[in-house]
Amino acid sequence: MNNILAGKLKPVVWSPGSESWIKQFNAKTSLISQTCQQSIYSPLGIAMFRPMAEALGWPNQPIGWKTIVALAKDGWKSYGHPEWGSFKFGHAHPQYSNSGLLSMTSFIYGIAKKTDTLKPAEVYTAKVPAITPPA
Repeated sequence: MNNILAGKLKPVVWSPGSESWIKQFNAKTSLISQTCQQSIYSPLGIAMFRPMAEALGWPNQPIGWKTIVALAKDGWKSYGHPEWGSFKFGHAHPQYSNSGLLSMTSFIYGIAKKTDTLKPAEVYTAKVPAITPPA
């Protein structure tokens, strides 16, 4: 996307991984004037070792983005496992990877306690606090 916008690439066809890329593209230019039909769906999942998932309540409770947000804020200590240290959230770079962009978007939805209609301006408000890893 950035190379197209910078004029470094002049593709005949561009197939972004999600609608989020199209919205970012259209925020900078008006080249995409029609609604783009989605051709694939990119599911995201949360993976972790079984003992850690069980500490979070799985399989009796689902682990969602709100759980991951709480874990990032409070750490493993709050789930009875200080020996596991701080929580590490790994994902691909959101500027270069569809899964990275979608992971960070999902994470922000969890922080904002929303399930839809998150607007870019809402990401930079006091409603979405900065997450500081536990000491």
